[in-house]
Amino acid sequence: MAIEFECPACSTTIRVPDAFSGKRGKCPGCSQALQIPSIPIPGDAPAGTPEVSGAGDVAPETAIGTAAQPTMPQAMAPPAAPAVSPIPATASFRKTRRRSRRPSRALVIGMPVAGFLILLAILGYSLTDSLSGLQGEISGNLLAGKNLPDSLIPWSDTGLTLADQDVLRQALADRPEILSSETMACRLVGSDQGIMVRLTAAAGYQWCLVNAVQGGGNALGLWLKQNRKALTSLRRKEFTDALQDYCRDKVSQINGDGVSIDATRVRDQVAVNFGVNVLGYAVHGVMGTQIRRPVKEDAQGRLYFVVPQGTQKMTIIGRSANSGLLFGGQYDVAVAPASPQTEVSAETPSAGSESTSSDSEFSEDMNAEEEMSGGMSPSNSQMQ
Repeated sequence: MAIEFECPACSTTIRVPDAFSGKRGKCPGCSQALQIPSIPIPGDAPAGTPEVSGAGDVAPETAIGTAAQPTMPQAMAPPAAPAVSPIPATASFRKTRRRSRRPSRALVIGMPVAGFLILLAILGYSLTDSLSGLQGEISGNLLAGKNLPDSLIPWSDTGLTLADQDVLRQALADRPEILSSETMACRLVGSDQGIMVRLTAAAGYQWCLVNAVQGGGNALGLWLKQNRKALTSLRRKEFTDALQDYCRDKVSQINGDGVSIDATRVRDQVAVNFGVNVLGYAVHGVMGTQIRRPVKEDAQGRLYFVVPQGTQKMTIIGRSANSGLLFGGQYDVAVAPASPQTEVSAETPSAGSESTSSDSEFSEDMNAEEEMSGGMSPSNSQMQ
């Protein structure tokens, strides 16, 4: 039989022979002095009970908590145990693990963060390497027609009440708003469905259709995917603010209020922004000393520029806004002359259908102040 108990200092489980009952010793785990519990030994009288010897004498009373020892001749009695002695090496013991060791907080947090940063570095390197291909030569064609297909701005985008919509629709149907410049004329015409935007090349200019997305390859496709959400939000915010300001001021003007309308803002941030999409918003074309924004972008990502007649080449680069440079690439465009196959027709896809308020890409509102380079100065007198 053995005595098993726990050290009160370090919780080590200690096992000793029952002969050490009630004695003192040291914990093998932490060397703490401790009292070994006392237990009764089978066949012995309970502690404090006189023991009758064979001669009828009463044995001396044993110490409380110490197992009674059989009487023996004085010469054979074992020496007294020291007050404090180490528990014998023959005593078996084991340490009880109260709780599992937890990893440090720094290790728990640091490893996932380090892994995430490594992943970002890999992705950044991959994307930077891919975007370095945003350059090259693409093709373009001059178009024979003077007019581009109409785009329709829905009345729901104007922010007007139904009554004010009727007032503006009738006014623009009777007398369209004409925003003229050296290169083109932009007309805003009222209709039952919304405001029609009509673009006509001026004398000495013609339309150039550039196959940007198809010619730009995978690098341009990746750029569009990465920047679609942010640039669409910038463009849509610009367009909506300018449109609603124009409609509100125009209704006030129709009602006789002396309101001045910024014709350049209406042309550039309403008519032009509505006609393009992500790439058309981020770039402009350079033809010698002239700089032009694309005024329309169709469903295939083709861009429409107004260029001087006979243009043979141009360069497409990024333009700047308050948010910085919108496009970091550069494409040289080889322009082919006009042919019957490249004539503008009503079947040419219009970007207007891609730019209405129902487009899910217009879910976020962000501010951007659009920067338009020279060569297009509308007549403000036509806006009075």
